[in-house]
Amino acid sequence: MEEVETSISHLKDEARSQQVTREAMEKQLEDTQWKLTDLEDRLRPNNLRVLGIAEGAEGSDTHSFMVALFKEAFPDLQQWDWDREIQRAHRFPFNRAGSNPVGKYDMSGMTEIPLIEAIKRGAKIGKIYTLLADLQSDDMAHQNER
Repeated sequence: MEEVETSISHLKDEARSQQVTREAMEKQLEDTQWKLTDLEDRLRPNNLRVLGIAEGAEGSDTHSFMVALFKEAFPDLQQWDWDREIQRAHRFPFNRAGSNPVGKYDMSGMTEIPLIEAIKRGAKIGKIYTLLADLQSDDMAHQNER
């Protein structure tokens, strides 16, 4: 009888250990799926670039700055949830031959096709900002050959 109780106790311990391992693996899978989604969003062709914004104009929150910029630039699209549409925004230094102090801002996750198509045609925001589709480096090299 004691042998059976020991065996049952051992099986319960093993089951608890497997439960902890399973929960850790589920958490790791969830984290990995989030990272994969994040990487796919960064590589998604619906990324946009905004040129012509002076360095530091965004302050400390680039995302909020871009949301406000788009709301102002596209007043007829106020019904859009810009916070959702612009999933990530960050500034890159953008100097050609070191002479241009203008910032380049990348935004990823834009999902609404009409806006993307308008932007791909080179939409102008106001007088100084330009929106461009984010081209992959091989596409850019191909365009430079023309």
